[in-house]
Amino acid sequence: MIAGNGAAFKCGPGYLCNAGSESVRGNESCPIDNYCVDGTQTLCAAATLSTVGGIEAASECVECPPGKICENNSVGVIDCPAGKFCPGKVLNLAGVSDCTAGNYCPTGSKNMI
Repeated sequence: MIAGNGAAFKCGPGYLCNAGSESVRGNESCPIDNYCVDGTQTLCAAATLSTVGGIEAASECVECPPGKICENNSVGVIDCPAGKFCPGKVLNLAGVSDCTAGNYCPTGSKNMI
């Protein structure tokens, strides 16, 4: 960003500033599942997500919740399949656990019942 005196300033945290931005808030808030520092967006780490836009740091991305699988951050959140349980921070079907004999696990199970 260029100020009236010709100086450039960093884009505000949580915002994207494309070429020609005239404000610390740039052109838009950081998109969901990303955090933005100095106007650059970075995808939240694997098995983490954000459900709101405009976050400013990787620490604001949250772990995939129990009972869910987060293949592509919030975009790919699905329920844990029946017969399996997902204790949390599950990235794909390889991270789910089978229900053992004597227990049952309906769709979306966080643990065995």
